[in-house]
Amino acid sequence: MSAQAQSTFKAQAVGRRRRAGGYREGDGRGAVATVKVLTLGAPGLDFAGISGESTCPTASFSASGGGSCTESVTFTPAYPGPRAGAVVLFDGSGDVLGMAYLSGAGTGGLAC
Repeated sequence: MSAQAQSTFKAQAVGRRRRAGGYREGDGRGAVATVKVLTLGAPGLDFAGISGESTCPTASFSASGGGSCTESVTFTPAYPGPRAGAVVLFDGSGDVLGMAYLSGAGTGGLAC
């Protein structure tokens, strides 16, 4: 995926997990220091990375835009309705190297 790609999950029942395929991304320059999977800017909510399945922490991107990595993501909506998130790659200075937008929809009632 390019740095501004969009991936949409199928509608998912609230509280149920759906695993997605890996997302390839990155067109910045430098080595990846941190990968964050965010929901509306916060980690640990509807979208989450799958531990041990990322190639991003060891990835490097060249000045010509070469390089990519894969981050596997799950979608477990906590609330019904549209949900938005992103996979963001940061270098050691905190600059964004690449980003892939995520979206999905929770269906049903609230999970208790």
